[in-house]
Amino acid sequence: MKFLEKDLEEILFKQLTEDKNSLFRDGSEFYDRSRKYFRQLRIGNYGIADIVGYKKPYFHSHKHKGARHHSCHEITVIELKKDNVSLSAFLQAVKYCKGIKRYFDSRGIYNVKLKIILVGREIDTSSDLVFLPDIFSGDIYLYTSDYDYDGIKYSIIRDYCLRKEGFKND
Repeated sequence: MKFLEKDLEEILFKQLTEDKNSLFRDGSEFYDRSRKYFRQLRIGNYGIADIVGYKKPYFHSHKHKGARHHSCHEITVIELKKDNVSLSAFLQAVKYCKGIKRYFDSRGIYNVKLKIILVGREIDTSSDLVFLPDIFSGDIYLYTSDYDYDGIKYSIIRDYCLRKEGFKND
């Protein structure tokens, strides 16, 4: 059976919207109980994102100060690739984030937090893409997906280092 990108998208979207417990148990960054997800979301002329998550801001106040604080709009762009996630997939997601930011800016909403999640069978370790999650911690996540008889499993890629770093004690 050939596994296509649209199959991965369909399964992940169902997991996010219907079977959230499986992703929550894995500790995945995908899951947030209060987030609403959209599939194949057109972002003006910036393109069509595979999956976008949106979490509305909430108000909270400090009891002792009486001040009310407003959280920001949280947007998660999930870009899926059936095979290799490369730098071009990241740049594609950045383009969607720019479109989303412009959409909110045009409505006078400036408190927007953007997050990118890239998912594919493999991560391109020959490009500098693998170093982005360490620099932009909490904003960019790389996942590999593996499809077997138990279903899809996601593995986060963190703390990637070169095999030969070129230091004196290597």
